[in-house]
Formats: sequence, C-alpha cells, structure tokens
Amino acid sequence: MYTRFFPPVNKTWVLLGALAISAFLSNAFAGDLTVNANSSSGGSLTGATYKVFNGPNYVGEFAAGTTQSLTTGSTYTVFAIYANTSTSRYTFVSAAGGNTYNFKTTLVTFHFSGGYLNFGNPNGGWSSFGKTSGVWNSRELFPKDYYGNVLYINTGYVWNDVRGYTFQPDFEGKTTFEKTISILSVKDHNGNPIAGVSFRGGA
Repeated sequence: MYTRFFPPVNKTWVLLGALAISAFLSNAFAGDLTVNANSSSGGSLTGATYKVFNGPNYVGEFAAGTTQSLTTGSTYTVFAIYANTSTSRYTFVSAAGGNTYNFKTTLVTFHFSGGYLNFGNPNGGWSSFGKTSGVWNSRELFPKDYYGNVLYINTGYVWNDVRGYTFQPDFEGKTTFEKTISILSVKDHNGNPIAGVSFRGGA
C-alpha cells in the first residue's frame, strides 16, 4: 500500500487566484456607457449632465462626457439634460463593448417685440430667453422639457397678459430653429380690444 503526500496548500495563492477570477468576471460583465452633449455648433456644453435608469430604478446623474460602468445584458434608459431642457429618452441593452450616445442641442431663436419669452412647462416653471440690448437671446436647447415632454414656449406682449400664447415647437434633430412671432390685435373705434376675434393666414 502506497501513501501519497500532497504539498501544503498556499492560502495566499488561492486568495490571489480568487481575486483574479473575480476581477475577470467583473470586467466581463461591465459595459461602459459614454454620453456626450454638444452645442449646435459641435462644442461641449458646459454644465450638461445625463441620467441613467435601470428599469424603474434610478442609477444616477453624471456629467456629460464621462463614462459609467454598467452591467452587460441589463436594460437601461438614458437622457441628457441642459438648461432645464432634456433629450428624448433612449432605452438600450448594455453591450460588453460599451454604448455611446452623442446628443446635440438646437440653437433656438425667436424674433419678437413682446415683453416676455419663456421656455419650459406650464406645470414645471418657466425660464426666460433673456435679452441683450433689447433683443431676445438665442438659446441652446434640447427639444424636451425637464420631464421629457415636448418643450413649451410661453410668450405675451406684456407680463401676465391674458392674451399670452403658449405653444410647442418641434425642433428635435435640427441644428437651428428660427421663427418670428407676430401678435395681431383688433380694436374698436375707441381703441379697446374686441373679444372673440380670430385670425387666419399664412406666408
């Protein structure tokens, strides 16, 4: 009868081997997500961020241009945010080779002589386009409001004017969007506005 002797097990090597396998599995199941946000002219948007959800679960909000490690094979939703506007929501399956999204804003310009010009959402608040030397500024905007709805534009001749107008322009995918807003009024012989008047027309 023969007795076979085995050398003692080196616990350090076993531990290192286990750590190496763990690191390999971690890398094998991690898909990198990179999200870039640029202006209409192609420059980076300072202050832009993006949000990631794993199904209904919130993953986090990160600075645009950075990369986050996600679990390969899992389904995520991503969208970018800038100046209280956002992109459409995109759902994707995280790939082992990584996923990259490149978002661009639209340069939005309105020519308007009225007293206020805002963008946002009637239920979520407004942000003004702002003026420079009496002229409304152009703004770099994503096509959705902060909540993912089509962005609203709110305007009027004077502040809190009941004749103010709210509308939703569709400029998704466009580099620039430029419109002129006209306010038409009909008054009686004493100069008072006449109620119930409507307009039709075109260019």
